[in-house]
Amino acid sequence: AVEPGSAVRVQASGVAPDGVPLWADFTAFGSQRIYRKGAYEKGESRYSLFTSVVQEGERLRVTVSFGREFRPHLTGSIDLLPGHTGVVTLPTGQDIVVTATVRPETPDEIEVGRQRMAYRNTLQRLRSGFPERIERPEQG
Repeated sequence: AVEPGSAVRVQASGVAPDGVPLWADFTAFGSQRIYRKGAYEKGESRYSLFTSVVQEGERLRVTVSFGREFRPHLTGSIDLLPGHTGVVTLPTGQDIVVTATVRPETPDEIEVGRQRMAYRNTLQRLRSGFPERIERPEQG
């Protein structure tokens, strides 16, 4: 979770257990938790590099995993200060280099977050039996 008004970018790179280089570069936003912006590369690997971040004041708890399930035997974490780089050694023995930076969210990012949260809330209400019109947020 990222604090309201903040955007945290996490860049991570390393080599998968099968020897293929991997990287991920995602930004999480404080205005909402369901949307992150970025990209990753896994090449021919059966693994993908995934990250998550929890912001608590100046401290950033960055978690890195080989796979979106964040299984304990493929996952590790590190505490970083904004703008710093560190190395997470995963239980598999691979070192993953991570950098985390913090900046203010832009007004556009806050609006996209508001739209996505409204859309999500509408879907939840529909699943609960309260039909209403759904307006899909703009893709951006």
